[in-house]
Amino acid sequence: MTHIVAGNAAPNFSLKSLDGKEFSLCSALEKGPVLLAFFKIGCPTCQYTIPFIERLFQRFKSPSISIVGISQNGAEKTANFNREYGVTFPVLLDEESKSYVVSNAYGRHGSHRELFCRARQTRKGSSFPAEGFRSCQ
Repeated sequence: MTHIVAGNAAPNFSLKSLDGKEFSLCSALEKGPVLLAFFKIGCPTCQYTIPFIERLFQRFKSPSISIVGISQNGAEKTANFNREYGVTFPVLLDEESKSYVVSNAYGRHGSHRELFCRARQTRKGSSFPAEGFRSCQ
């Protein structure tokens, strides 16, 4: 399992969303902070948490903040889950058939977890680390 350390660079990745759009972590971080929510549709904790993340998405909708789900299930099951739980934020597919490449890179296979990524920012000429990941590699 990958060891995730706050302040380190986040592993970059690209995945397709349910609507076929390509998502790149580094590209999203150029716009602002990113919340990644890894989930499996049969996980009771995920069924409880994902609607809360949806409320955050609705509350903080902004082109400079990205809230993204990463489903460890196939497209059809994930689409049904999204309908049932009212999910409208982008959901990416990290499927078993592709060995859960992104989930494994983050040490998140088979478990629910949110990770906050924020690019390093500058204040009055000095850099300060963010909580979570500081950038992507």
